[in-house]
Amino acid sequence: MQPVVAQIRSFEKLLAGQSAWDVEKLWRRMYILEENTLGGALFAGMSAIDIALWDILGKSAKQPVYKLLGSRTKQRIPVYASRLYSVELDELAAEAKRYQDEGYKAMKLRFGWGPVDGAAGMQRNVELVRTVRAAIGDGVDLMADAYMG
Repeated sequence: MQPVVAQIRSFEKLLAGQSAWDVEKLWRRMYILEENTLGGALFAGMSAIDIALWDILGKSAKQPVYKLLGSRTKQRIPVYASRLYSVELDELAAEAKRYQDEGYKAMKLRFGWGPVDGAAGMQRNVELVRTVRAAIGDGVDLMADAYMG
């Protein structure tokens, strides 16, 4: 069995028989159990369990989860397209334009090159931004994700 799958399954033993109403306590128990080995896949597993717990609580209370979390704060929540990766520039421009045509008012672009790529990598990232901006114009917010770089 893969190590991550085994670790996620260890959550089952930890949570079996516990009350779903103890969401915070259960999250902390999962975190403490795996604090030395946490990675993306384990956080994804913990997130899935956390969402399931809130869903159980909402169904139990016959209330939408947002009410359990303190009620609605806004009528609408703005969303953004978040899939622009470093691909061929014409493909990137077409994808960004498609999101704009679908009505997105904001987009997030992921840089393809980090500090280890030096000035040349930085210039390639700049070209990604220029390409998307040229495709969508100035009326759409554009964010950039540098992957902790």
